[in-house]
Amino acid sequence: MSGPAERLAARARAVRSRALVRHWELRQLEHAAGAWHRLARLFALTRRAWAITDEDAAGLVEAGRQPHPVGLAFEPPLRLFLISDEQARALPGAREIALQASPELLTYRNLALVPFDEDGRSD
Repeated sequence: MSGPAERLAARARAVRSRALVRHWELRQLEHAAGAWHRLARLFALTRRAWAITDEDAAGLVEAGRQPHPVGLAFEPPLRLFLISDEQARALPGAREIALQASPELLTYRNLALVPFDEDGRSD
């Protein structure tokens, strides 16, 4: 092959390669079972976020709070607790973080989320 036929074959390989990558990406989304969409929705309904320590998270569990199921769908699991602003401020190891879509947000294993409605429900 030479000239136009070679360029056409290269373009065809590139198209097939992009199609395979796109197929893989869609497959990954299907395996996530909508977890990313549910996580984005939970963050959209959240007014403030606090990074908390493992000890703070254990204290919340002991107090009867359970991590939100959305975070538990990830690997490694994210422990997301819906609590009031006062409860978040009372946690000794809590520090407020920016609630914005970023890879940094997913580096925290424990988050206390303050929803706009402030009643701490986990619907």
